[in-house]
Amino acid sequence: MTRGVFLVAIMFVRPMLLPSALRLSQFSQSYSTKRFFSQKQYTAASSDTKHGEEEAMRTTRSWIDEFVVKLKLCPFADAAMKNSVSMRCYNGTSESELVKIVEEELLKMAEWKETEKASGATAFVIAADMFPDFLSYMHFANERIDSLLAEHDLHGTLQVAHFHPAFQFHGNDPCDPHNKVNRSPFPMFHILREEEVTRASDLMDTESIWRRNEKLMRRLLRSPTQHVK
Repeated sequence: MTRGVFLVAIMFVRPMLLPSALRLSQFSQSYSTKRFFSQKQYTAASSDTKHGEEEAMRTTRSWIDEFVVKLKLCPFADAAMKNSVSMRCYNGTSESELVKIVEEELLKMAEWKETEKASGATAFVIAADMFPDFLSYMHFANERIDSLLAEHDLHGTLQVAHFHPAFQFHGNDPCDPHNKVNRSPFPMFHILREEEVTRASDLMDTESIWRRNEKLMRRLLRSPTQHVK
């Protein structure tokens, strides 16, 4: 994944909202930072544990609140999380069923009314029990999800950002702490509007955000519980 896509990906904070009925887990900043920064690599294929949909969404929301927002990985995260967002979780293992869910969310986003666009609403799909390794996840994303965008002529209108527990930026070593920025608790797909990505990029110094997050992840590797300003 290139830096340009990374900047789209870090914008994912806007859509990562849960239905209001789901309560957030509360952690102290020091505990949560250490917890999410040091999370183990996802191993769904080798585990007998099935992840419930609400459990996966609660865990995801906690990761957003206690890792992305508190570490200020995206400058618009806090305000953006108040916007209207669709979040869905699929806890099966059928690629065809997952494609259908992502397609439904893509089409909903494409048909969103102009008045609703202003709210910054986006969509988020979690694949709680699929893609135990990053390569299989990216193969699915590049082959199946990109085909959906092409089939519905949505390139240039929507983008799909990538998150995975074993995420690796292009050119990075697998152990590079900077990869943690996009290492979510579960494999996820974040659907964003191209126009919003462009608008946000025009308002911020993307290079400085990239450098700041990279330095922060390396610093937290040395001391996970330190205070983050």
